[in-house]
Amino acid sequence: MDVQTLTYLARYPLIILCGLFIWPVFRISFSELRYVMRKRATPVQNFFLLAETDHGPKTGSHNDLRGLALYTTTFLGRSKTCDIRLTRKDFSRREAVIYLYDGLWFVRPAHHLSQLKLNGQDVNHPTHLQNKDIISLSDLSFTFIDERVLTDQDQPVAATEPSDKLSDSAVRRLSSARFAVMLFSLSACVLTYLLIPPELKSFRQITAIFLIGCLVLFQVVSLVMKASLKRYDELLTLSSQFLAFTGLMLQIRLAMDTLPRELPETEIASITALLLSDLLPQAASLTAGLLLLPVIAVFTARSRLLEPLSLICVVLTPLLLILTLIFGWGAETHGATLWINIDGLSVQLTELAKISFLIVLASIFKHRPPLRTQLFFAVWAACNMFLIMLLPDLGLVMVLLPTTLIVYVVMTSSYLNAILMLLGSSVLSGLAYSFFPHVQRRLAGWTTLWTEINDNNRQIVYGLQAIARGGLLGRGLGNGSPGGIPLASSDMIFSIVGEELGFLFGVGIVIIFMVFWMRSARTAVIAQDGFSSSLALSAGTLIFFQAFVVITGVTGLLPLTGKTVPLLAKGGSSVVSVFLLIGLLIGLAGRNLGTKRK
Repeated sequence: MDVQTLTYLARYPLIILCGLFIWPVFRISFSELRYVMRKRATPVQNFFLLAETDHGPKTGSHNDLRGLALYTTTFLGRSKTCDIRLTRKDFSRREAVIYLYDGLWFVRPAHHLSQLKLNGQDVNHPTHLQNKDIISLSDLSFTFIDERVLTDQDQPVAATEPSDKLSDSAVRRLSSARFAVMLFSLSACVLTYLLIPPELKSFRQITAIFLIGCLVLFQVVSLVMKASLKRYDELLTLSSQFLAFTGLMLQIRLAMDTLPRELPETEIASITALLLSDLLPQAASLTAGLLLLPVIAVFTARSRLLEPLSLICVVLTPLLLILTLIFGWGAETHGATLWINIDGLSVQLTELAKISFLIVLASIFKHRPPLRTQLFFAVWAACNMFLIMLLPDLGLVMVLLPTTLIVYVVMTSSYLNAILMLLGSSVLSGLAYSFFPHVQRRLAGWTTLWTEINDNNRQIVYGLQAIARGGLLGRGLGNGSPGGIPLASSDMIFSIVGEELGFLFGVGIVIIFMVFWMRSARTAVIAQDGFSSSLALSAGTLIFFQAFVVITGVTGLLPLTGKTVPLLAKGGSSVVSVFLLIGLLIGLAGRNLGTKRK
């Protein structure tokens, strides 16, 4: 049996393993997200506020009192979205926030003009609450009650995160997911090894050693994080392993497509050297990303240094974009000046800039900031978007804009301002179309996609034809025709997935990115401080939207942007940045959420 027939038959076990992995991972993610969202609406036990009623009979000189439930994050203000609503018109939409953080209760003003006082003293920053503290807003007073002190109990604070112990069904699903991803990774190693011609013996050996080394490294990284973090989100590591081995399998397969049909013995050494030089940056980036993953996760989980870094990131983000604009290259071949040469190594500083952008976004929208701060962020973000368009990097704009909008809406509940942001984005899009020829070419190719084939849409048309040839189950690894698709290993990698692995496998890839978002949303819900919640939501949303924008661009649903599918496509800087984002998500999920009394 030749290799082509073997890979054709291997479609079936690959699809089965894909399903066996995705189904339990999706079930666990969806169930946990639904659970924590329900728990989020449940008051924290043993804690409440005592408030005087505005009406009703009075006994002596004392008003009637009523208890107000406290949630892990409780907003007080005039808005209908507040947990404790103050109906008087002299109050702002949000006046104060009471929240649980690391097992302790804090109160802080919601804006700089808040009338908040604690025990008669003005409060301008988060202040620790103790039993019978009096919180004042204008002439209204609330008494913070800790029933554990009154009853002399010492039970832990009931936070909203799920138990560290999974249910029996979830444990079984997680075990099956581990088993399926391990079998899939081994199958990818074997198929990749078989696709390499036997004449390239040394390259075969190097590839086999690297693939097995990656598999071992994933297991070591997982064990390190499991031992270092009390709450380790293993689903994120398993999902990244599935994507990484799919990407390695595709990249090595595409490298084999560049080989001549006949391999003269005199050229074996030069061909091997050429293949190694082509694949080495991707392999090095994957290794570096894996080594950084536990470092970032543990650093994020055990320290609170990310938020202070936001001040540095305010300057760092535009600085990285300006450096790219000045020293970048690649416009002749890629249409954008995004690459910078450092000692012969090409890097994209924009990948680091998007992470620093998220840190600033999370720091500012950790709660509803005052209008002055929102305007500052709007101007700062607009300047960064303008610099990005000058590169030009349409894909990064299309990823950062929806991420910013979603984080803004979730963290502020200001829907009217969100609509205004959408209108502003539409105006900026029109201006970008008028001033940037690169944007005009992208849109021209997209709008003529179904009427003609031209230089602006040829890439998408060939990609769609490849996906159509693949059908539901694909043609088998190595049996496709990627040679005619421009940038098949980077921008158009999803078309190779569709042609050789099939439509069903492609749907599975989409579901995995949905899992990334659900895990980030779960972390955002259970996080006990606004910065952790906002950063988790923004990181997961960015990963999802980057995949969404690329996949919809390849399939013709949106204009093609030039971004890459995370962990699948060729691009060392992108691989490292995705692992950094995953490390942030794992670290934020593993933070001490405060389940014991201090």
